[in-house]
Amino acid sequence: MIRICNPTTAPRGMILPEHLFDYLGLDENERPAQPNVIAIPLDSLEPGKTYFTKKGKDLVPFVPKWGLDGDTVTNPGFGAYQHYVQASIGNNGEIATVDYDFYRIADGALDSEGNGTPGAVVFPVFFLENNPEPYIGFFLQWRPVIKNLTTGKHGCWAATVPGGFGKLTKLSGDTAREEAAEEFGAELLDLRDIGYASDNRAKTETPIRYMLAQFRLAGNAPDDSHETIFGKFGISFWKFPLGADGIINTAWAFAASALMTK
Repeated sequence: MIRICNPTTAPRGMILPEHLFDYLGLDENERPAQPNVIAIPLDSLEPGKTYFTKKGKDLVPFVPKWGLDGDTVTNPGFGAYQHYVQASIGNNGEIATVDYDFYRIADGALDSEGNGTPGAVVFPVFFLENNPEPYIGFFLQWRPVIKNLTTGKHGCWAATVPGGFGKLTKLSGDTAREEAAEEFGAELLDLRDIGYASDNRAKTETPIRYMLAQFRLAGNAPDDSHETIFGKFGISFWKFPLGADGIINTAWAFAASALMTK
């Protein structure tokens, strides 16, 4: 089930993460507490020390292989720009699990032709009965690495759509279908490639590919051990709350261009 948001409650201009729940009209009791998922500098983890990471419901040993080259965190198996790792913090305030290294995934291991980890972002577009206006299906996701410039703290909820980084040799369309099912419980019925763009032209070699999709809900999204997502929402495409996640803002622009030229 998708909850249709009431756009009449939206303040004008950009929807900031701290206003997102009020914008969606959620009851205060429904709001999840801030999750114990944070972003910490990689060099705060000890190279060679055993930590744990989640694979499905299991905990498996994880030993950091990175080191410092001057002020740059390096890893012999990946690119050089690796500054933050997502970690879950236990009740004692210590690191419970190390989930992943943001730049390790974005920069990616390179194949023989110099291509890195492929990624895909999908905007699920749908139409209500007797209403010609397009709607977007989306959810809220905790982004621990985004810094709130007002509070000075890292971490915020952001409106987002299915997407993520795949594995080497995997087609972006396959990644898109997997992410839509994993994060939104959606089966993609129509997947159209509408362009690509780099999320960081200075450091990330591999552009992110953008697609436009129609979908049907196939069930509840399974629990993802590395990500915290909340709810299934729908809103008029033209009133989608742009915010702190620049990749999503760019995806909206690609989708808007595709809809206007349809």
